[in-house]
Amino acid sequence: MQLSEITHFRHVNDNDPIPAVPAEANLDNELYKLWGWLGGTLGFFWSVGELLAYQMVAWGDCFWHHGNTVAFLTATQSREWKECKRDLPTPAGCITIRNLLPFKTKLFLVPALAEQKMQQAGQQQKEFKASLMQADLTDFFPKGSNPDRGINLNLFNHFMTSYMPYMYNKVLELIDNAGIVEKRTFTEHRYNVDSFREQMAENKDGIPDKELKRNKIFLDIEELLDVSLSPTLSMPSGNDTLLRFAQYGEEVMENV
Repeated sequence: MQLSEITHFRHVNDNDPIPAVPAEANLDNELYKLWGWLGGTLGFFWSVGELLAYQMVAWGDCFWHHGNTVAFLTATQSREWKECKRDLPTPAGCITIRNLLPFKTKLFLVPALAEQKMQQAGQQQKEFKASLMQADLTDFFPKGSNPDRGINLNLFNHFMTSYMPYMYNKVLELIDNAGIVEKRTFTEHRYNVDSFREQMAENKDGIPDKELKRNKIFLDIEELLDVSLSPTLSMPSGNDTLLRFAQYGEEVMENV
């Protein structure tokens, strides 16, 4: 409960089930307190019973998931249209067909940066990107819970190799954008994101509205990472640290 006053983060990679553990149940029930070591056993089974009975309802106790969410989410796009057996005089026998578009990209999302940006905007709030309003952020990144990733959990997403390349490439890209390193450019992650954005623009009339809105929000959030180098650059040796990282760093191929 004291951690709520300290800025800290929890990282979720795509469909990794590990950040969903422990499940949100009442882990502070009275059996723990009344019967000592035996209460630990009884309390555990009581908690499991509550968990099964109430389908992982959040109890609001101090064991719930805390910290600002950082998400590595693979964004996809699909195109949707209708095909009808008869078009004239009125469409009839229509079915909706939906195909996944070929290009996808993994995004490095820190929603807390959007909240910080909104606070700094002040009088310029009306000019701030409409897609980054608090209500939208809460829908996609609910406090104390996981983002709704919409597809099956995958234990392999827990391994560092499934998200480190994107973090690594993004840091190199930010260093490149800041003009810290000379005679080297880093474009691997930017190329993938730009290709995804171009695909979205080309197919915007066929992409379902909800999916189009979601991806616009995700792309806007990733753009906010530009400010993340500021704390390092404010340190006496910060610029040299980033320069050294870029000089020895090599980009990792994404989407392989």
